[in-house]
Amino acid sequence: MPGYDKIPTYLTPEQRHTLVHIPPDLSDREIARYYTFTEKERDLINRRRRASNRLGFAVQLALLKYPGRTLMEVKDVPKPVLAAIAEQVGVPASAFTSYGERENTLYEHLDELRRECGFRSCGWREYLLVARALLPDAMESDRPLPLVESALELLRTRGIIAPHMIHVERLVWIVLRMAERRLLRTLTQALTLEQRTRLDGLLHADTGIRGATRLSWLRQAPGIFPQKHQTLN
Repeated sequence: MPGYDKIPTYLTPEQRHTLVHIPPDLSDREIARYYTFTEKERDLINRRRRASNRLGFAVQLALLKYPGRTLMEVKDVPKPVLAAIAEQVGVPASAFTSYGERENTLYEHLDELRRECGFRSCGWREYLLVARALLPDAMESDRPLPLVESALELLRTRGIIAPHMIHVERLVWIVLRMAERRLLRTLTQALTLEQRTRLDGLLHADTGIRGATRLSWLRQAPGIFPQKHQTLN
């Protein structure tokens, strides 16, 4: 396995932005689904005395619910979402512009949300939970994007604050490598030593077919030959 800093990433900047931020085209039904507060949550919100703090606290809570990230990461809250949150809180949406003038307020509110609502950061125990959940799907398909999406959904539904997207991608890379090794063991455990040696030979460059591996040759479309009259002996 390469060093952790050399693990490849899968997503484009545009894909990362889409997965981290609130979709700008959420329907009214989706907004109600993700951002309707419970009575307990409204009581917690209303403990703030200043209007801007009530609304800001509510927005922080809303973002932890969906997309499962902190306000420090999600810079833009779509106007329809902000309006829906403000209406529930009974505060003008314009009050949000004053929230966070004292930077410590954001972090104090986030700490309180962790304590009162059960949100938690993503540590090694949470990474292991996600890896175990993704492994069966990784053994069915090696497509990384659906695995990244599944990881984010699992984190969100478990109340785990999602880490930076780079860390999610690296976790998916590790899960895919685990799945690859498990599949290899499953496919080769009944083979003899001679059969395994011959399979290994398919992965080595062959000068007889212009340096390609025999496996890559076998994967080509019928009728395509790197070298005329080349056969596999």
